[in-house]
Amino acid sequence: MCGLAGIVGSGLDKEESADRVRRMCATIRRRGPDASGLSIGEGAVLGHQRLSIVDLSGGAQPMATPNGDVVLVYNGEIFNHESIRRDLERDGHHFATRSDTEVLLHAYLQHGPACPQKLRGMFAFAVWDARRRALFLCRDRLGIKPLFYAQVGQTLVFGSEIKALLASGLVDASLDPQAIDDYFAYGFIRSPRSIYRSIRSLLPGQTLTARSTEGGLELSFEQFWELPRGPGTHDAISYQDAKAELERHIHEAVKLRLISDVPIGAFLSGGIDSSTVVWAMSRAQGSRAVQTFSIGFEEESHDERVYARAVASRFQTDHHEDTVTPDAIAALPEVVHDFDEPFGDPSAIPTWYVCKMARRKVTVCLSGDGGDELFAGYRRYATVSREWERGPSLLSRLSGLAASLAPVESRLANRAERGALTDFSPYYARFRNNYSPRMRRLLYTPELLSSIDLALTQDMFQRRAPHDHADGLSRAQLADLQGYLSDDILVKLDRTSMAHSLEARVPLLDHELVTFVQSLPSEYKLRNGRSKAILVDLLEPHLPHDVLHRRKRGFSVPLSRWFRNELRERLSAALHGSALSSSGLFSQDYLQRLYRLHQQGRVDLSFQLWQLLVFDEWYRSRPAPPRPA
Repeated sequence: MCGLAGIVGSGLDKEESADRVRRMCATIRRRGPDASGLSIGEGAVLGHQRLSIVDLSGGAQPMATPNGDVVLVYNGEIFNHESIRRDLERDGHHFATRSDTEVLLHAYLQHGPACPQKLRGMFAFAVWDARRRALFLCRDRLGIKPLFYAQVGQTLVFGSEIKALLASGLVDASLDPQAIDDYFAYGFIRSPRSIYRSIRSLLPGQTLTARSTEGGLELSFEQFWELPRGPGTHDAISYQDAKAELERHIHEAVKLRLISDVPIGAFLSGGIDSSTVVWAMSRAQGSRAVQTFSIGFEEESHDERVYARAVASRFQTDHHEDTVTPDAIAALPEVVHDFDEPFGDPSAIPTWYVCKMARRKVTVCLSGDGGDELFAGYRRYATVSREWERGPSLLSRLSGLAASLAPVESRLANRAERGALTDFSPYYARFRNNYSPRMRRLLYTPELLSSIDLALTQDMFQRRAPHDHADGLSRAQLADLQGYLSDDILVKLDRTSMAHSLEARVPLLDHELVTFVQSLPSEYKLRNGRSKAILVDLLEPHLPHDVLHRRKRGFSVPLSRWFRNELRERLSAALHGSALSSSGLFSQDYLQRLYRLHQQGRVDLSFQLWQLLVFDEWYRSRPAPPRPA
């Protein structure tokens, strides 16, 4: 795993641009502490930080053709690089290293912008092609690895993290009001937006070609892969055949991700997804014990280590664990710095700590992320399936009663509001909203509210629309796969792992596995009220019964209790402090209402308050004083 950065454009001053790219690379050194490199050419400066995983002595970057016409910087792993290499050798290509970097360079030389179609893995890369005076940027299909860019006049600045672009000194740091609304609605900012108006993220499965022309810098985008929208109307594979095919896909995906010249392990939460990965790893590694890593809490209601220990015992892993306490809040400034923009998922804290623990033993860790979105693991999916199929209008009768009796922040109000909606996109958005549209209208100042389109925020299908005939479950899964997964779950995994120079791999998001699971009927996933039915049935002979059949908890933090006890003063200081009040973004009266409601125990607003705490920390430490225009 690595980090990349660069500046391209006509008329660049080489030395000045090289200094800028060096500063950019310095900000992302933890993504690749083992080596660094710089390529300085006419019209392009590319930089790289390397975390050595495969071919430790080879594969240095930037990597260029012998004449220097084509230069590559790359972040990720191409898990099928050996088979691609064999195909390229048959076409006359010769290789000097064992690295997947060299394979990627030659794949571009052979196939040009079509080369991503050949790749199976997680990747973000940039190719400067002097022959075409063009920069080619690419991000993997599911968005596992990040890639940001900003156009500044006739120059394009790009990098693996937002902080790298800001370090160039070229990029404006004014806020994007629509991104602020994304953050408070969902707890994360949806691609292609970032918190900064001028910085954008390449979408999953997207490429960007930037060419210098007489008229200026010309940008063109293409989607080389789209999320499968769900099962079609054709005859479905039988349940038993699907289960056998699923087993094959899982073992193949995990085996591919065990390629490494450095120590490798697995995160083990005690949930079904991480346990699936450990099961497949144990089979692939044979007698060699898997190293597993778990994090837990003192509060029994949130601690799942007993289940992780059961799986570790079943497969005789070399197991390591640690405990997160309220003192973990001390890492908040560092965690916020690692994310570059407000990120409101509180599980980032324990994830950051488990990555720190794992890095002491291994350089690569496999994760079970993606399983809930693929196999319908979230509890809300059963509710959606039930409500939507019988018609949400049945709930609308509760609207008047809930509005008059319940606080706007309550779950009852949420349920009543979504019951009045007949379009699936805003209906499902109400499931995903931490701050409802009514709450956000109360939270924001009139100045901020006037610059936001709340309806745009409530659109869950800005990238890919579901089939017209899709059921409620398929629609909800597609919404989460193109939003929550790529912009929350995978962002969290990338930033927390890279903060500790740890490579995290996600076998359940192998695109061939994703394509297969998306093709399965909804009833194979949510079967007679059972979540992840086909996966659970597959694992029944292999995992402990209590792991497979317990109530899902999720990787959550006991914030509600912490905010009423150990973290009460820290929260109060943020809500009464100068940063949130001086920002001109929020109603001070409403901030105090949220605090009172939670402390009085009337409504659990721990997630909403956490978002404010994170925003306060980010706003105070931001690199420039941004304000929405």
